[in-house]
Amino acid sequence: MPELQKAFVKLTYLPLMLGSIGGIIGNTFGGYLTDLFGRRRMLIIPTAILLITIYHST
Repeated sequence: MPELQKAFVKLTYLPLMLGSIGGIIGNTFGGYLTDLFGRRRMLIIPTAILLITIYHST
């Protein structure tokens, strides 16, 4: 049983760690883009891309 628990911990922590690192990098890059282009533009453009993607996928 302890071997199974160790395997579960390894399989759980790796994706969480990678996701956290991706979040840190993404937030930092997003903040830089917001400073560069402005908040309004950085909210409108991804929303428009999302709406176009949703419309074409249906």
